[in-house]
Amino acid sequence: MNKKTEGPKCKDTKRLVKLASESGMTNAEIAVKAGLKATSISLVTRWKQGKTLATERQMAYFRKEFGELLRRQSENLISMDNEGGIRFVKLNGDVFLKHTVRLPVSVERRSSHISLARLVALQNNDVFHLLIQYRKGFNPQEQRHSIRLDDLAHCDLEDANWLTFRLMRNLTGYQLIENIDLFANDMRAHKLHPSETFEFSAQEIQYSVRKKLLHEGMQAEDIFDFTRE
Repeated sequence: MNKKTEGPKCKDTKRLVKLASESGMTNAEIAVKAGLKATSISLVTRWKQGKTLATERQMAYFRKEFGELLRRQSENLISMDNEGGIRFVKLNGDVFLKHTVRLPVSVERRSSHISLARLVALQNNDVFHLLIQYRKGFNPQEQRHSIRLDDLAHCDLEDANWLTFRLMRNLTGYQLIENIDLFANDMRAHKLHPSETFEFSAQEIQYSVRKKLLHEGMQAEDIFDFTRE
């Protein structure tokens, strides 16, 4: 077996190949820089689509050329609640999971849904950062039955609408599940809104994190595995 096809896989394959393509490199040129034949364009296409991972050895050139740009793209700026004020915090990590909780409201006699809470999980190598965010102007501790749209933030830059109230850093996959389950149970217990349980939304977020981690090779303990029978 070719040594270039052996060794640890590069989790950044899709993003590195995308950066190379955006810089003007053709699939054939990418294949050659990866140590393959110029005719291996079908494999490069699979890398671009995220269907398979290259090895770190194959991605060595691209990490050297685009690693700094990749690192900058992984930087996240968040607004955190700071005793009524705002503190800006920078975190490294790629978005692993993002889930928005919406509440039905009546706007000029028409039903609409507005996002009030957001849960974001960032992946930085083998650890996760979990952010629990609320739309600026909304505070679940106030427990209001009616919500005025005029009281909520509606910035053109979506991330600027959100204020992080809880930040959990350097979690394992199992700890990520545990904390997301706690948030889901809080939703069911009316802690987000006094008249809503958000049952389906709670189920969705619990399913999503388990599915995402399963694709990363980590199976939650509460998953019944019938494939082993």
